[in-house]
Amino acid sequence: MRANPSYIESLTPLRGIAAVFVVVFHYNSFLLFMGLPVLSNGSRSGLLVQSYFWVDFFFVLSGFIITHVYAEALLSKEKGRVQKYLWARFTRLYPLHLFVMLLTAGWALGLKALWPDYYTQNWAQFFPMDEFLKYLGFGVSFGLVREYSWNLPAWSIAAEWWAYVAAIGLVPWLHRGSIKRTVAVGVGMLAFVAALNYYGALFKLDLALDLGLLRCISEFTIGIGIYQLYRKWRHGQTILESDGFFAAAALGSLLALHFKAPPLIIVVSFALLILCAALNSGIPQRLLNSRPLRVLGDISYSIYLLQMLWLCSWNVWFDLHWKVAHPDRSPTAPELYLWLALALCGIIGSAFLSYHFVEIASRRKLRSLLAS
Repeated sequence: MRANPSYIESLTPLRGIAAVFVVVFHYNSFLLFMGLPVLSNGSRSGLLVQSYFWVDFFFVLSGFIITHVYAEALLSKEKGRVQKYLWARFTRLYPLHLFVMLLTAGWALGLKALWPDYYTQNWAQFFPMDEFLKYLGFGVSFGLVREYSWNLPAWSIAAEWWAYVAAIGLVPWLHRGSIKRTVAVGVGMLAFVAALNYYGALFKLDLALDLGLLRCISEFTIGIGIYQLYRKWRHGQTILESDGFFAAAALGSLLALHFKAPPLIIVVSFALLILCAALNSGIPQRLLNSRPLRVLGDISYSIYLLQMLWLCSWNVWFDLHWKVAHPDRSPTAPELYLWLALALCGIIGSAFLSYHFVEIASRRKLRSLLAS
């Protein structure tokens, strides 16, 4: 399926930066779970402990990009074009998801075979066989699974898949509607996000296995709405395209996390950041499109899905080797940061390989099947 030739360059690097924030958040959560000193407990800054919100950034960004790339196909209402759209999105998500799920199953079986007692005591509850197929079939994020298990980040991938399905109706309805409709729906979705926040654990919008799908679709819809503003302003002069406004939007997003702003404010700040990045053609665009950030963005999906395997492996190494060698002390701060750096290197390195040899290779193969 031919994508829109007008590629918005700056958005892919932002996705990579967001993925790294999520990895660091999960590393900090592992430290807490393991009873170790944490990098941050949120008392001075919420920037780290609030970084799970970057998943919400992904959801808003997905709505924006799907509208940009596929609005024409979805507006046509031709059955064949809609099928091609769904196949394109499926081949984008599923091969890597399947690959990582199988890797995770192999990891669990290997751990059980090598250290059966340790596995039974510490890990067996995270790999229930009756939930494997639910994860594999995008059956999480709407109440079918009650406990975190298998590859945790897969909940948001499942939610995103169903948002892609919902986009078949949502994108045409908003894309050819008036700005008034866009604003009304956007306000409604923001109000819905605020309502979900009050439902969520400790008012943190931390919804995944229960109402994660609603969290995703509401923010995905906000992304569709933000695209309507981009479409209106992209050929004109607006302050939003200035370098200064992009810097303010980026700083505002970080400050919203730092000061633990209400989730509604954080989601709005992300939406504004995406809009400013899409409109900007100045210094921020050139910085974001540096080679390292471009690569980071390209492999961000692999980073996101592979992170748990690496963090779980580090957890096992710590339990079975480091604690045995150092029974009388806790890790020092330099050690904690060194392990984070090594974990990031492993995650990014393996993500680079899986991007080329799993994501790209399988996508080309599967899409060629539909074309033949």
